[in-house]
Order: sequence, then structure tokens, then C-alpha cells
Amino acid sequence: MFNYKFFLILLFFIYIPSTTYGNDIPKDTLNKIQNLIKLHADTVACKMSPEEAKKIEVFLIDNHNPGFETYYVGWAGDLGCLGGNRTEEYIISEVNAVGNDLSRYGFIVANDDAFQEEKNPQLSNVFDGIESIKHPTIDTFKIISGAHKDANCGEGPGIRLPAALYSYLLISKDYGQSWKIAQKKFLQCTNDIK
Repeated sequence: MFNYKFFLILLFFIYIPSTTYGNDIPKDTLNKIQNLIKLHADTVACKMSPEEAKKIEVFLIDNHNPGFETYYVGWAGDLGCLGGNRTEEYIISEVNAVGNDLSRYGFIVANDDAFQEEKNPQLSNVFDGIESIKHPTIDTFKIISGAHKDANCGEGPGIRLPAALYSYLLISKDYGQSWKIAQKKFLQCTNDIK
């Protein structure tokens, strides 16, 4: 006899998307935010290449007040055009919707330190050499990043290359107002990567 309950449960778990939270951001909203960040990057960083512009990532952080949503936007650039080695980095800007009629009011870039690293020193190493960033729920981020110096691995093999890779789980209980490291896990020394 066919077990309908088992089939429905199985179907439910197959259907659950395994993608990043917020991928259902409306296309027009996504385009507006990406275009805003391109203009912002032209203003505060050295010109973004077309390849880098395609890598802009948008994450929904706070949607509890419609029309005033908060997004974190990841992009690569040389903030302040400092030039030299290690000045190009992965920047995460905070972008806010500023009104219920988004076509009329639009969005603003609130800052280029969305996770408030300057106010929260425990987060300073999390964003140094980001390899990947995922946003599985509205209040969590999973980040894999490199440490340029590590007690077990020594120093990185080059100026821009990390010595070790770590996995971080960041959580926020207040709509992105503050973030804490819930888990830090050593992955490997970069010398181990073949």
C-alpha cells in the first residue's frame, strides 16, 4: 500500500529550496540595488570592472517594516583608492529602502561597514579574505574566510594569500543591528590546499 504521508513529507523536503535566504528579492529591487552599488563604488572606490560588477551579492536583512527594508550588499573594490597590495577587498555595504513607494523614494547606501567591524573587534578577522558568504536565514550568515597569520599555520604564502581558512557562523537577534560569532571552525592551512 502506498504511504501518502511519507510521500508528502518527502516531497516537502525535496521542494524546500537549499539556496541563500532572500533569493526571492524582486528582480526590479535587485537591479536598483545593484545599480546603486555600482554608482557608489564609482564614487568611493576605484572603478569596478565589469567582472566585479557581475559579482555583486544582495542579502535581505530586515523586512519587518515594509518599505523600509535593510539589505547587505557584497562587492569587491579598492575602497578609498589606496592602491598597492591588499587594498582591494570584499566590502559589505548596508543599503536601506527609504519609503513605501520604492519607485519614488528608492534606496540609500547607509555605510560600507554593514557588520560594524569597527565597533565590534571580535568580527575584524571574519571579513579578511572572504572565500564564500552564504545567508541561509534572515538572521544568520555562514562565511568562509582566511586568516593571514595563524598560530597553527604560520603566515600566509604571499601578501594577499591567507595562512588558514576558517568557517564562521554569525547570528543577529535584532534585525542586523549587532552580529555575534556563534561558531568559529578551523578548516585547514592553505599550504594543505593542492
